[in-house]
Amino acid sequence: MPYLPAQPSETLTPSAPLAYLKMRLRQTIPIELMSDETLLAYLSEAYQDACERARCLPALTSIPVTDAQEYDLPADFAEILLVYRDGVELERIPNRLAMRADAWGYYEYGGKIGLSPAPQTGSSTSAIWLVYARRPAAFVTYDDALEAAFTPEFFDALLHYARWKRYAVDGGAGRISQASWERDRWRIMVARLRQSARAVDAASRSRFVHVLETLHPSRRGLANDVDAR
Repeated sequence: MPYLPAQPSETLTPSAPLAYLKMRLRQTIPIELMSDETLLAYLSEAYQDACERARCLPALTSIPVTDAQEYDLPADFAEILLVYRDGVELERIPNRLAMRADAWGYYEYGGKIGLSPAPQTGSSTSAIWLVYARRPAAFVTYDDALEAAFTPEFFDALLHYARWKRYAVDGGAGRISQASWERDRWRIMVARLRQSARAVDAASRSRFVHVLETLHPSRRGLANDVDAR
């Protein structure tokens, strides 16, 4: 039977999504094969990885600049989308070129963002404006809420991920085949989540527009910069 992607439910939006997902998983994975704690960990991995890959949680922040070359990125940082300083978009510098004297822009590694050339000692303090994709917090209990961007039609992605990981552990030709199928369904749904995050809404504006217009209200075309990445 061909795989039919999950569709948005018109009647069901669980008030406790994780408890609902656990109930569904227990129909095929009994507690003897996977503890509640391990199951929650798999759901958390699936959720965080899906949101990070889909870039569905954009955020805007400013980082004060002094005379240092490197600055801490936000704790929930997953990926840089755009960087501005003094109204100018900075280009990303490959890390292998970041220390060159003629490099101009920003580089990123290990939770740090660096500026090149480095700000001069005694120069006036300004700020970096950063548009980034954030990583949601890990689940702690089955009562935890999901981000609004992770709507019910994508809940099945978490089920596919947990089954994939469980079947891969079991081994054997049959289980490996099942694991591969679940992995492929997981990837399909993550791709759909990313498409949803980049989709144009009823007003023909990207979901990123509210972030970008806050940064530069006069440059409506900035949404296209992010959608193209």
